[in-house]
Amino acid sequence: MSSYVIGISGASGAVYGVTLLEYLLKENHQVYLILSHSARVIIRGELGREWGKSFSETSEILNAAYAGRQLVYCDENDMTAPVASGSV
Repeated sequence: MSSYVIGISGASGAVYGVTLLEYLLKENHQVYLILSHSARVIIRGELGREWGKSFSETSEILNAAYAGRQLVYCDENDMTAPVASGSV
């Protein structure tokens, strides 16, 4: 099992990030996910998925959708997130 960091911004093409997320989780890899606010808007518009409007809403939705998977959802504004360290 490997660990990966996926960051999805507000750019069009979020479908690639979501597809990669689902593939890596299905293959039992650990994934650290960071979404910008704009990414959640794009995901809603392009993929028709409601992933919440705030970090806490999104966290609840992702925990339910990917229960039992190695997903760590990190707040885009959290400078103490596990992936914010230069050693990661």
